[in-house]
Amino acid sequence: MTVSATLDAGGQSIFATAKVQFRATSASGIIRFELHPNLNITDVKTEQGAFPESRNVKRPARSTWRVQLPTPLRQIQKLLL
Repeated sequence: MTVSATLDAGGQSIFATAKVQFRATSASGIIRFELHPNLNITDVKTEQGAFPESRNVKRPARSTWRVQLPTPLRQIQKLLL
């Protein structure tokens, strides 16, 4: 995982980009992960570019996120987001 961040002291905000590599333990078209409840995701991209629709990223619970992939992953396939 790689993270780069910028601090906006005046706006009391942090803007960050994280690159995370996932490896599918089984075939799936969905990636689920947890993130601190005070952090939000504004954009999800693969190496090919941004997802075509923002509705592919959902927050069904306070700290859990769900990303619907444009193409399902095969078992042990890796994906960089």
